[in-house]
Amino acid sequence: MNIVIVGAGTVGTSICTQLIKENHDITVVDERQGVLSELTDEFDVASVCGSEEIARQYLEILLP
Repeated sequence: MNIVIVGAGTVGTSICTQLIKENHDITVVDERQGVLSELTDEFDVASVCGSEEIARQYLEILLP
């Protein structure tokens, strides 16, 4: 399943970690590029640097 997580803080990262173990395809959206870089270095996830509005636009593209 393709899943988008908005926010790469403690909760978002924990959710991401669990969902990766369940073999889901994850995209994480956060405004902090450094945090996203750490996540993509550690896990096989896609990342989008931006706000919640960017996440909404991203979802509209994926789910027309």
